[in-house]
Amino acid sequence: MRLSIIVIIAILIVLGIYEMIHRFMIKRAIRMVQHQAQVQTDRVVTAASQNLLGENRFADSKLVADIWGKGVMSFEYELDLQKMPSETQEEMQKQAFQQALNQCAHKQGILGFHGAKQPFLITDWWVFENVLHVDVTYIMNEATAEYVHDLHKLDAESK
Repeated sequence: MRLSIIVIIAILIVLGIYEMIHRFMIKRAIRMVQHQAQVQTDRVVTAASQNLLGENRFADSKLVADIWGKGVMSFEYELDLQKMPSETQEEMQKQAFQQALNQCAHKQGILGFHGAKQPFLITDWWVFENVLHVDVTYIMNEATAEYVHDLHKLDAESK
């Protein structure tokens, strides 16, 4: 009886340790993929900004909240509009920037999920306190493709 209790406790401890190590490895792998996607997205945003505005004016990117799921590769960029001349602000339009993003991605040989020709999508664009906030989504995996699909469904329902 005593031996069976010790064996059960040992099995529970081993399973607990296995679960902790497994979670650590999964989180580490996700962070590595997110970092690689962020570096690639930063590179494309910088190139597109330089093509469109003559220089990169975006601050460092931040990962959009994980509320949509762990594998979503969407990054927020900020642009201080007070530091931009008004004629440059007029050139900075959502469609033009998205087109510049995908042109730069094409030049760099970046493809989206399942070989999509437009791997980058601007999923949010708003101004708050004279700062332009832009969410750039790198559609590189199924989780991100589903995120974009869900956003399109929400947009369609709200109209």
